[in-house]
Amino acid sequence: MFTPATSRSSEARSAKARSIKSPSIWAAAAVLGLASAADAAIVFVRASQTLATPQQTGASWSTAFKDLQNGLAAASAGDEIWISQGTYKPTSGTSRTVSFVLKNGVHLIGGFLGTETLLSQRDILVHRTILSGDIGGPTIADNSFHVVRGSSLSSLTILDGLTIQDGNANGVPAQSETFGPAVLVTSSSLTLSSCVIRNNHASSVGAILSNSGVADRRLTLFGCLLSGNQTGPAVSIQGIGGGTISQCTIANNQAGVVFVGASTSPSIVSNSILFFNGNGSENDQFLPSTPTPTVVGCLIQGWDNANPAASSVLAVDPIFLDRFGPDGVAGTDDDNLRLRGDSPAIDHGAVSFIGTADSLDVDDDSSTGEIYPFDADGNARRVDDALAANTGLGAGPHTDSGCFEYPRPRTILVNHAATGANNGTSWANAYTSLQSALSELRDPVNGGEGEIWVAQGTYKPTTGTDQTISFEPTPDLRLFGGFAGGELTRSARDWRAHPTILSGELGLPGSAGNSFHVVRCVVSSSLVPFIDGFTIRDGVCPANEGGGGVRFEATSNAVLSNCLITANGGSGKGAGVLFHATESVFGGGVIYSAIVGNAAIGNGCGGVAFENHNATLLHCVVAGNTSASSAVPAGVHVVSGTNQGSILNSCAVFDNRSGGVANLAAQFGNGGLPFFMASVALQGFTGPINGVTLQDVFPIDGNGGVVDANGGDGIYGTADDNLTPSLCSPLIDAGGPLNSLTDTFDLDEDGRTTEVWPHDLYRNNAFVDLPVPNVVGGLTGMTDIGPVERQTGGGSPDLNGNGSIDASDLGLLLGAWGTADSPFELTGDCIIDAADLAIILGAWGA
Repeated sequence: MFTPATSRSSEARSAKARSIKSPSIWAAAAVLGLASAADAAIVFVRASQTLATPQQTGASWSTAFKDLQNGLAAASAGDEIWISQGTYKPTSGTSRTVSFVLKNGVHLIGGFLGTETLLSQRDILVHRTILSGDIGGPTIADNSFHVVRGSSLSSLTILDGLTIQDGNANGVPAQSETFGPAVLVTSSSLTLSSCVIRNNHASSVGAILSNSGVADRRLTLFGCLLSGNQTGPAVSIQGIGGGTISQCTIANNQAGVVFVGASTSPSIVSNSILFFNGNGSENDQFLPSTPTPTVVGCLIQGWDNANPAASSVLAVDPIFLDRFGPDGVAGTDDDNLRLRGDSPAIDHGAVSFIGTADSLDVDDDSSTGEIYPFDADGNARRVDDALAANTGLGAGPHTDSGCFEYPRPRTILVNHAATGANNGTSWANAYTSLQSALSELRDPVNGGEGEIWVAQGTYKPTTGTDQTISFEPTPDLRLFGGFAGGELTRSARDWRAHPTILSGELGLPGSAGNSFHVVRCVVSSSLVPFIDGFTIRDGVCPANEGGGGVRFEATSNAVLSNCLITANGGSGKGAGVLFHATESVFGGGVIYSAIVGNAAIGNGCGGVAFENHNATLLHCVVAGNTSASSAVPAGVHVVSGTNQGSILNSCAVFDNRSGGVANLAAQFGNGGLPFFMASVALQGFTGPINGVTLQDVFPIDGNGGVVDANGGDGIYGTADDNLTPSLCSPLIDAGGPLNSLTDTFDLDEDGRTTEVWPHDLYRNNAFVDLPVPNVVGGLTGMTDIGPVERQTGGGSPDLNGNGSIDASDLGLLLGAWGTADSPFELTGDCIIDAADLAIILGAWGA
């Protein structure tokens, strides 16, 4: 028996005394001749160990073994081997027959950083512990036949929180070298919980193969992910012992699960997803044996419901976040088989078949008889999703099918047309007032972080006449508009089709009685409110206030994205947006939107004003704003000193009018105060501006280089506006290299939160590299300037729009021959030439 200096009841388990085990488990251990709980110990293994081998005792993290093989050699039945993050291989040599050989009753537990004293402190997602068979060269040809092997193991043998990969069983059939490249066990009971089995290969069957001729020996997989295995079935369970597969996701493999031969008791497949294996047929997902396995709470591709022992099985797409990941290859780190918010697997699990007991007490609550509490990410299991329908069997809360529980954040719903309980818990019972939802998050007891989803319609700060009342975001608020009502994901909304309007129009005669500020950010916190997908309008700020649409106070921060800030007025500074600070610590904010059609009278400013406040306008259009005074900039106005200078990045500023004139002074004014512009199209620009650091700034005419900034009605901020860069516009691909936000809140719900902003104001791809020459700085492959990305280069060969391609279209093309920036350009190369003629002739008569 290995006895480290630090035992379970001291460093490793502290007051929770890990020596306390389930009586039934340890009674079984006594029968099998295994160690008692009091004798059990922890063996530490750490890949980053730098001590010399003789000093490695495995008694603590500081003296941990570097080689997992040494840890296995030191452990005895009942011991736990805690394995820190890193990659461990069966051998440092090239012998393909060497494996990690399991010991009866020993638990291998991964997911540690290498400092933890409790199991509940580990993070199996962040601190991935990999057992790899990649022992030789760069190809799989010389990889280990089996990464993990074992025989005659009892049910107390557990692998938890491990990634097992890169086995290649392509050896001699008579020596069992053609199957089980990840895990091969014979005559054994083995439990794998929260493990990832990926990228294993075999010339026969089963990344995991269990072959048992003993009735009470059974393979159990719980909460495991199997993907990218080219092994025939990813799991092959053979013999009379049978097996249990619960809460697993088995996808993107050559095949799914096969049961071979008759078992003494029915095998079980519960609450699992078997999809996208092989060619998609049912047999490629699941091939049963006799007696017929119990199948319940699953999603199985091609399922025909012919199994009499099956219930609550769906054959519908589980809707993963990103099945193959950016590299398009199954079984790699960037795959994301987590569920999207509208997945039918959410709350589909059968309660009575949730799975294995928490025999390791992974949550350190001194209970080993409860259901295993975590999913494959370490998130809580059996969490009812308030928005999803409960389709699972039994009384809730229901678990999700598959190895991942969908972690929906706290979400409060608002729909002015809802007729239910008015408590924000569902679309039927949505709050009818946005202020009610904000109040819930502001509550000192039950408030805090959360999302508010707001359905289309108009919402006002008050139903009364108090002009001082505004919508005031809480520090960790995420506020999303553009829902029709009924969506289960943010990515399903469309703020153009379902405009969600925050309006300061209080119903009094004229605009003078409107709200002073529709949105007022007064948050002084490192947390940043996030507001996305709204039209903010009808605020009328007084002279000493400013910010009729949005006002940022003092040290407040916020991000406004995909918003239209329009039709705000007043005599204050920044009728549209004011960044205002009076404190020595200046706040910050980012706006990624369109700020158009705001009007100011007196000494006001129509569009945006900066007053002792640092902020960034990023991918914005500031256009069509007015100021009554010719001395006050109507577009962007730096009123007073900022700390380090605010930023205008990848924006277009045009057709703003001060005293009716749309010159440079109407577009921008800073009075010599510090400011920074990068990749900006600025009407009237001719050269250096005092106090402004300029990088790739160029002039634009009054139409802004867009299709139609104020539409057919001539009014900015209405539905017929089109801010898409026009064909061959200088805005195309002229955005700077550091001009995008990070998709922290996963707006497109692909599971990636470190990528750049995925879409533009019109919900299209934000990164489309057109063949139009980049006009600024020789930059290549950048985004377009402004909030809208042009998606296509050339136009339609039907140049006159009469529905046919004929001589009249040819005449228009020839009349523009040799010109640049023509509306008749077809190829996207910004010159009318033979390439455009070929398109016309190729479509002739169509």
